[in-house]
Amino acid sequence: MICVPAAVTASMWTEVLPTVTAGKRLVAGGLARVKHLAEGLSAQILHVGSYAEESPTIAKLHECIEALGCRPTDRHHEVYLSDPRTTDPADLRTIIRQPFTDT
Repeated sequence: MICVPAAVTASMWTEVLPTVTAGKRLVAGGLARVKHLAEGLSAQILHVGSYAEESPTIAKLHECIEALGCRPTDRHHEVYLSDPRTTDPADLRTIIRQPFTDT
């Protein structure tokens, strides 16, 4: 997931995506889509390291939510801050966001 400014419209996205996909050689770039998230209450944590090693970080996030007397809802999502093509896996930075409810 990559944050896109609210000013980016669907038509802008559709127009630019093929050029970016070809220029950056993004094999799966055509699968990208813009989605607005209105998730309400959310907790987040920064994970530093490979994607394969995220489980303990996600568990810690869930523990913090439960310590508040709340419970996770829906699936978490990830905001990628590093480019995995140019960043050592140990240095990848990912924000993990988890929606939760306080009821």
